[in-house]
Amino acid sequence: VLEELAAVGQDFHSAVDAFGAGDDAAAVPAIDRLDRMSEKALLESLARYVASKPPDERREITNRFKRNLKLVRDLKRLYEGKCQICGFTFEKNRGGPYCEAAHLDRISLREADLDVKDNIVILCPNHHKMLDHGPLLIEFDPATKELFAVIAGHREEMTNKHIGF
Repeated sequence: VLEELAAVGQDFHSAVDAFGAGDDAAAVPAIDRLDRMSEKALLESLARYVASKPPDERREITNRFKRNLKLVRDLKRLYEGKCQICGFTFEKNRGGPYCEAAHLDRISLREADLDVKDNIVILCPNHHKMLDHGPLLIEFDPATKELFAVIAGHREEMTNKHIGF
C-alpha cells in the first residue's frame, strides 16, 4: 500500500501542479492515473487531509470570449431558467432560476456564426458538462424541428422553442 500511495501521491501532486498552472491538458492524465488506486490506499491518502493552511492567491490574466449576453438572457427567459432536457433548475441566493447556456458547436473554435440562437441550448449544470465532455449528444431534426438528447444510446425528445424557428 505504501508504494501505491507514493505513486498516487506523485500523480496527485502532478495534477495539482498542472491545475495550478492552468494546464488542464496535463492535469487530466494525472487525475486519470488516480483511478488505479485501491479503496484502502485512497482512504489512507484521504485521512491525511483533515486540515490545511489558508489558500494561496495568484493573479491571472486570461482571455475570454465575448458572448451575446442579450441572446443568452432571452433564451434563459424563454425556457424560464429550466433545462431543455430535464426541466431542472434551482433558485439562486440572489433570486432567479439557475441554468446555463451551452453551445452545440463550441465557441472556442473561433468561427463565425457560433454565438447564434440555433447553436445554443439551455441546460442544467450536469447536462452542460455532459455535453462538453462527451456522454451527451444533441440532435436536431430539421423536418420536424424536434431536438433530441442522446445519452448512452437512449434518445429523448427535448423542449425546443427556438432552434430552427
